[in-house]
Order: sequence, then structure tokens, then C-alpha cells
Amino acid sequence: MPRMKDNRFRPYEPGQSLLLPPNLNDWLPEGHPASFVRDVVAGLDLCVIYDAYAPGSKGGRPPCDPRMMTGLLLNAYCVGKPSSRKIETATYESVPFRVLATDQQTRLRTSGNGTSTRFRGCSFRCSEYARGRGP
Repeated sequence: MPRMKDNRFRPYEPGQSLLLPPNLNDWLPEGHPASFVRDVVAGLDLCVIYDAYAPGSKGGRPPCDPRMMTGLLLNAYCVGKPSSRKIETATYESVPFRVLATDQQTRLRTSGNGTSTRFRGCSFRCSEYARGRGP
């Protein structure tokens, strides 16, 4: 399991307290599907995705934490919003997406080597690996 403090990624603290409400998790009612998605992601072994990102900075902003991206993608598919543009908009407008993104917004629709394009490719390779079809 990756270290909690990893300088390759932006900080990701799901339990981080805010002024109002005191905790992002308080934004969702008990038993909300996004809470289930968050719990599922917390139990996943994402080491293959973490390992795909080389240590050290290549300039620019660090990528989003794979736990956040996995949660956003799983939730997006669950609610029928698999489009990167819709996910990005939801991180501004939808409480469940804001909770899963720990109230961080990122440009997911950058073309070519953008955040979601690179992450989706990496997560696809990881799923192939998990099915025994990878290297």
C-alpha cells in the first residue's frame, strides 16, 4: 500500500475538516452510494496504478491521487456520467462528486495526455493485469 504522504501527488485527505460543514463526509446522508464508492476504493489495492507514476516531478502540477480518480470514475459510471467533461463539471456542482474529490477541482478534459486520459489508460492496463492478461 502506498505511503499516505507521497510527494508525487497533490494532497488527498478524505477526513480533512473544513469550517462549514466540519467534515466533507457530513455533506452526504448516511448510506449514500458515494460513501459506498469511497469505502470500496479504500479497500482496493491500487499499487499498480501508483507504480505507473514515476517518482520526481516533470514540472507543472502533480497528478491527482489515484484514490480520488478511481472514486470519481467509479461513481461516474454508477450514475451514468462517464464523460470527463461531465465528471469535471460534477466536481463543481454535485455534492457526492465534491465529497469524493475532497472538494478539489481539476481539469479532466485536457486532450491527449490529460489527467483522465492518462489515468483511464493506466487503470485499463491495471484491470487487464488483474484479469491475468497483462505483463
